[in-house]
Amino acid sequence: MKATSFFRIHPLQILSKCFLCAIVSASDITFLAAQETNIVVAIAVEKKYCGSNYYYTDLGLSWWYGSTSISELERKAKEDVMDRYPNYSHFNVKYNNRQNKHIVIISTTTPYQNCDRHTYGVGFGSNSYDALEKAKESLYGSNWNWGRNDPYKLVLDKSL
Repeated sequence: MKATSFFRIHPLQILSKCFLCAIVSASDITFLAAQETNIVVAIAVEKKYCGSNYYYTDLGLSWWYGSTSISELERKAKEDVMDRYPNYSHFNVKYNNRQNKHIVIISTTTPYQNCDRHTYGVGFGSNSYDALEKAKESLYGSNWNWGRNDPYKLVLDKSL
């Protein structure tokens, strides 16, 4: 008797439960697929002399994104900046953590003694505001002559 009562589920109840499972599964798959976007920024940096002192200035950058690995995207970005900026001395590489799909890149030029120093700040976030705040932190961390309230140029503000 108990076994037969177990099977007294209306066919529509079964279909509705399966439909809910299908919806949850589809949204989970979509969420996982959306997580697979990697973003890499390679910044070419040059060692320059200003009088008798040297300093570092950012020459330019290249950014790549996609579902390929971070190491592959980094390789492509580095190759790109090596071709465009042959005077580089080293690279700074920034990458997202897959969940932050928004990228903001800002730049500034500040004086260093009698020379100009160009610096990029790169930030990733879940939205434009968060990414911009992280880009400002990145810029300040790379160039202490720049203050958080100083002007900057918006290079890129993009949601992927």
